[in-house]
Amino acid sequence: MGRVSGVLRLALTIPQAASIGIGAALITVVSYRALLVVIAVAAAASGLFVIGQPGIRRRMARWIRLRRWPTAPPRTSPSAGRPRRFPELWPS
Repeated sequence: MGRVSGVLRLALTIPQAASIGIGAALITVVSYRALLVVIAVAAAASGLFVIGQPGIRRRMARWIRLRRWPTAPPRTSPSAGRPRRFPELWPS
């Protein structure tokens, strides 16, 4: 295993192991129902934060107005990354 691979594995494994340990410690002290409520509130707050971003709001407003989802631009697009299908959804 190389150095980069080892560091990457460590960086990905430590937080997961820590979260499992913290969750196991919390479940012995706090009711699982309370933890589920905390998880639901955190997930809802994260979703509201993402939806609250101005770029996402503008795209969603366009989608609601046009009633269709934008498609990703093709990888070999000659128009430098701009999609051809729904140009009105991607401002210049």
